Amino acid sequence: MMIAPLAALHFALAAAAAGLAITATESLWHWARGQYTDRGVWPWRVLREAYSPGTAAALGPLMGNEGVLLLTVARLAAALALIVCVAVGLSPLAPIAVLMAAQVASQLRMHYGGEGADQMTILVLIAGAVAEVGRAYPGVVVAAALFIGAQITLSYLASGTAKLLGESWRNATALPKIMNHHTYGSPTLRAMLVRYPAIARLLGLGVIAFQVTFWVFYLLPMPWALVYVAGGIAFHAGIAVFMRLNLFLITFVGTYPCLLFTHAAVRSWLGL
Repeated sequence: MMIAPLAALHFALAAAAAGLAITATESLWHWARGQYTDRGVWPWRVLREAYSPGTAAALGPLMGNEGVLLLTVARLAAALALIVCVAVGLSPLAPIAVLMAAQVASQLRMHYGGEGADQMTILVLIAGAVAEVGRAYPGVVVAAALFIGAQITLSYLASGTAKLLGESWRNATALPKIMNHHTYGSPTLRAMLVRYPAIARLLGLGVIAFQVTFWVFYLLPMPWALVYVAGGIAFHAGIAVFMRLNLFLITFVGTYPCLLFTHAAVRSWLGL
């Protein structure tokens, strides 16, 4: 049975909102410790140098310490409101609009150090907004759900191809190097991978195989296609556990209902 496209999009929106609520809560924790002041880790007096004087002056009111607090509270409130709207059956268009504005403003301030979950969150919010505006037209909602499903597929294929072309992934040195990262690494896992290079090779080739063959997902009938779904969940769970990039798990897996809808639609078009 095909998943309803609007239900799939609402699930993705709720997952993205949950991730944004977590991020906003973390930002409030940093704000309370003065990390956005001129003496903090992310002072606007330094970050503003990435912009022209005129642009920096225009952005200034929202980029200072008080502006960050306003943006963060707005993002947290809108994220919670979106989850409530989806849960009770109300249109989440208003909180989506607030979240999009707050997300763009936050990325203007912190214009480096982002991750794939940030880009996917923006895409989910845009697709959700399009679906809500065109809710009276089933084709618009279907297109929005297919867009997210296609985006997930493309992200896996592109990432897998890049890894396949990278010598460090093919010779099993990539994962130990990644796990050696000060912020996003895992000394325990790195030690194991260095000690047992066969495991490093198996994990690295396994990730590549999962990603570059993801197109096979659309050729497999249910329930066999769920092997790729399970692989994706395991992949993102591993990133969350060992690299502490928790938003990857929440945001990407949250789009999987759209992926399942796309699977059913593609197989129907192909007559499978």
